[in-house]
Formats: sequence, C-alpha cells, structure tokens
Amino acid sequence: MQEIHQKISNAEELSDRAKLILLMTTFIPCGRYATYAAIREWTALSLPASHIAAPLRKATSGSDLEEIPIHRILEKNGGIGCYGCDWGNHMPGVQDDEREELLKREGIRFDKNGRLLGGGFQFMEVEEMMRGTAVEEYIKLPYRFGGWH
Repeated sequence: MQEIHQKISNAEELSDRAKLILLMTTFIPCGRYATYAAIREWTALSLPASHIAAPLRKATSGSDLEEIPIHRILEKNGGIGCYGCDWGNHMPGVQDDEREELLKREGIRFDKNGRLLGGGFQFMEVEEMMRGTAVEEYIKLPYRFGGWH
C-alpha cells in the first residue's frame, strides 16, 4: 500500500483534495464498499459528489494509479449508479454489469434489484490504520486522528 500512496502523493496533476480522496479509497477493504457520502462525512468537506468523482475518474484515465479500488465507491442508496448520475461515471469504459461483477468477485452481495446488501464501510473503521500515512499530510481537521493538526 505504501507504493500506491507514494504514487498518489507524487502525482503533480492532482490537488491536495484529490490526493486525499484517492488515498482514502485505498483503505476500503476488499469485500466492502464506501459511498460518496462517507467520504464527505469523514473529511467534513462540503463537496458535491462531482468533486469526489473527478479524482476517481482521473485514477482510471491512463494514469499509473489504476490499482486504486475506485469500483468500491458507490451511491449512498447502495446503487452502482455509473450512468445517469448528475456527476457522471467515475469509471469510464466500465459498464454497470462489469462493475457489479468486480464487486461480486470480492464478496459483495446484491439483491434482486441490483442494490447492495449490507452496510457500507465507514472510514472511522480504519482511522488508526491511516495514522502516520500520507492521509495525515492532506487532512486538515483538528478533530481527526485525535487532534494531530
């Protein structure tokens, strides 16, 4: 994980906010998913979903950041929602059924309507794991990580 964190940190084309979002995504465990809302909540940034989707999209567009598990970021209602969203698809070239298959291979289950079963991942679950990583460099909140900043 340290190698991908270094790649993200060194990506000059990314803003600090984009780096934070991509770094957070690397902590979502296989078999779990997070939502745009979970990212907003943990960072306490009032970002529209489009501002969260933009760095996720950059990670797939010919960069060396393709190993970031961006397929694990979903809508708050549990839908995959790649197409027809106000903010667009953050996985260009990947159809909804392909993305669903990626998630199923990781152990995520869906109901008959294509909605995810089970609760979403919350970043508080891995806050201790993020301590001392590159995430710390980009989070600027006094109450995160026990008041590090």
